[in-house]
Amino acid sequence: MKKILILFFLILLFPSKVLSLPDCDKSAHWETWTACSGEMRLANGEKYTGEWQNGAKHGEGTLIYSDGSEYTGSFRGGKPYGNGHMKYPDGGEYKGQFKFGIREGKGTMTWSYGGQYIGEWSNDKVNGEGTATWPDGRKYVGEYLDEKRHGEGTYTWPDGDKYSGQWKNGKFDGYGTYAHGTGHTYVGYFKSGQKNGKGTYTYPDGKIKKGIWKFDKLVKSE
Repeated sequence: MKKILILFFLILLFPSKVLSLPDCDKSAHWETWTACSGEMRLANGEKYTGEWQNGAKHGEGTLIYSDGSEYTGSFRGGKPYGNGHMKYPDGGEYKGQFKFGIREGKGTMTWSYGGQYIGEWSNDKVNGEGTATWPDGRKYVGEYLDEKRHGEGTYTWPDGDKYSGQWKNGKFDGYGTYAHGTGHTYVGYFKSGQKNGKGTYTYPDGKIKKGIWKFDKLVKSE
């Protein structure tokens, strides 16, 4: 009983050392490696260091790709799967969930120019709900579809402008509110980024333009 307790505390204090896999047998072909840890340089220029199962990258490890990208994290069946950290040659990096080698689930992408996206991913693209920020102060919080703002969302600019409402293919489309930093406000319908349909434009002094809009112009007053 005493030995079991000692082993339990060692696992809690030093899990990587107590539970680490044995080294793979270098005299055997890597396709036979299983339940072991080893390093392999592949014919395509990639280098993998980590855990193996049935001749495949499986468990925790680091894969350096031929283009210089580097992934550290969980693998399953030879591909990044689960939580991991990908560093790209241009200085960008992604931290989050992977599935079958691509970004899938929740994660944070930081680009080399300073932009960042925190949120949901699907099929290696920004999809679902998330928050994007730019180094110049712009910010978007809302929904995406295939890397485009699509659905409900709010976009703010550093000059004080703010749009909250519906989006389609990256543009204002549907019902929304555009509040200018100068105090002007439009509440109504948009199409392809322009005021289109029924809407109300209010000036800072309280003056109102109300009616039907097309291509950003009031065509019929109410």
